[in-house]
Amino acid sequence: IMSARVALLRMEREGLITLPPPRIEPVKRTPWVIQNRLETSPCRVDSRPAGEWSDLVLRPVSKGIESEFWNDFVHQYHYLGHKTLPGAQIRYMAWSGEKPLACLGFSASAWKIAPGTPGSAGPENYRRKISSLSSTTPAS
Repeated sequence: IMSARVALLRMEREGLITLPPPRIEPVKRTPWVIQNRLETSPCRVDSRPAGEWSDLVLRPVSKGIESEFWNDFVHQYHYLGHKTLPGAQIRYMAWSGEKPLACLGFSASAWKIAPGTPGSAGPENYRRKISSLSSTTPAS
């Protein structure tokens, strides 16, 4: 649906079509602000050696306070701080009992990295390599 909307808006900008006015005003998003959920959280990060952790659980992050907690966790512990993940995404937190251990985020836009991006062989080469590993037919 979103790609159809983008295509229609592009055609309108190029003067090919005229769209009716929007029925509702677009929501203006405010920039993300640190919520300090880690400071007020009753569960502190588990800093024990890995061999001492109890069973690990991977839970998807839902909206609301869990999402704010994930953002704060990444902001505090990731070397780049918090950056909004672009495109479609899914986020998880790893837990040992009630102690958070790790944040994992996956974004669909990784397939759209431009060729020549530092540290990247380009998405097309990567896709070919993956498809050659996962099928018996040669990659094109």
